[in-house]
Amino acid sequence: MLFGQGHPEKLKDYAYRAVHVMTEYSKLLIRVHMGRFASKSYFVGCSAGGHQAISEAERYPEDYDGIVAGAPANNRIRQTFGFLWSWLAAHPEGSLILPAEKLSLITRAVVKACDEVDGLKDGLIDDPRKCGFDPGVLQCEGQDC
Repeated sequence: MLFGQGHPEKLKDYAYRAVHVMTEYSKLLIRVHMGRFASKSYFVGCSAGGHQAISEAERYPEDYDGIVAGAPANNRIRQTFGFLWSWLAAHPEGSLILPAEKLSLITRAVVKACDEVDGLKDGLIDDPRKCGFDPGVLQCEGQDC
């Protein structure tokens, strides 16, 4: 991160301190507005928020009475390489495997095949695991294949 080069305090702020400071100020704002401190304080976060939740629990356990850290994105190196692998798999030699107009064609075909599996035709797929979509129905021949 270029913004943090030569500025270790910026990295600490980004990594964990900003959430802690925000928590302290929020508690004071609640006191000013309500005339008293909150009786309980909870933190719920998922993905990057889950990472923040774990960081709060480890560094500042007194900040919250309860913390839920859902799907924490806490292994950034593996996560970044996972994103890179997915991108490279979908972009051989820098190009897209499927152009956007083909992706919408696939989406429409999947919704058409699986929308009513839950008994309701509403344009939504309730449980993709119950969908028996066969991509072979989109097999085509010719120039625009």
